[in-house]
Amino acid sequence: MNEIEEKLMISINEIIGSKDVRVLNISINKMSKNPKIDIIIDSDNGVSIEDCAFVSQISNNLIELESDLQKTYTLEVSSPGINRELYNISDFCAFKGFKVKVKLKKTINKHKNILGTIESIKGDSILIKNEEGEIQINFNDIKKANLQRDIEIKKK
Repeated sequence: MNEIEEKLMISINEIIGSKDVRVLNISINKMSKNPKIDIIIDSDNGVSIEDCAFVSQISNNLIELESDLQKTYTLEVSSPGINRELYNISDFCAFKGFKVKVKLKKTINKHKNILGTIESIKGDSILIKNEEGEIQINFNDIKKANLQRDIEIKKK
């Protein structure tokens, strides 16, 4: 997350602090003519369309007031989804016992990608268990991590 994204996230979270919604991540893609701003929100009670609309309205106002972005941009506010990304160490703590797919910045134990269950977290160290055994990973070595939930579709 860059400085603009971080500042925007802090500002939005300060304003919506009284609601049961929080911003997990903001990414701004300036590659096209019109920048795209993606905001991922979460709530202990799940994310509703009203939550997304509320955060979208506040975000639009803040972007227009505080940001150096052009007036023309696309804003998308959404929930993290079923296979949500884990952004920080507290996310790993919250989802201890869940299956996770981890992409590493460097090879660890001959692996660049690891699929397993979050067993424990101590400081910045995460223990992942899979069929090959246990793998200790430092949070700073993680490029990206997502929950890996299996969805079973039943045919009639």
